[in-house]
Amino acid sequence: MLYFKQRGKRSGCQIRFLEQKDEELEGQSNKQEGGMRELTYRKKQSLKNRRRMISVNEHTEDTDCKTHVRKSFVYIVRSIKKIEKPTEKPDIYIHKAFDSKTNEEKFSFRVKGAFYMENKGSTFLVDFCHTLKIDIQWKNKVFSPNKSATLT
Repeated sequence: MLYFKQRGKRSGCQIRFLEQKDEELEGQSNKQEGGMRELTYRKKQSLKNRRRMISVNEHTEDTDCKTHVRKSFVYIVRSIKKIEKPTEKPDIYIHKAFDSKTNEEKFSFRVKGAFYMENKGSTFLVDFCHTLKIDIQWKNKVFSPNKSATLT
């Protein structure tokens, strides 16, 4: 069963998907136990400030764990007269943490950088930041089973 909700806002659009997994999946070899999945997509842009943000949030709950995945992509565009210097390599940040008392596992990945772009004789510098954050709340004491269905 799939539920769909859409809400419009002045600054952007938000689309929300709610999916209830059926407990009995006939005709499939990979049976998944019942759970709830919620997916939210947001897109905001500002032509005045030349910014665009896209984000996807996903909440999943099954018998083993609750998972919250956040992905965001931010772009800021600036007009320049000419390419002054080559862009540097992107900065990459990775953080992973385990909390055995609360059965929580957290992972974050962020890439920041810039690149040049040309369109109809104009040159632009695009600054970007891509972020991925995963929070897992395990319901039992086993962290990261051999093959986790929530991460694949």
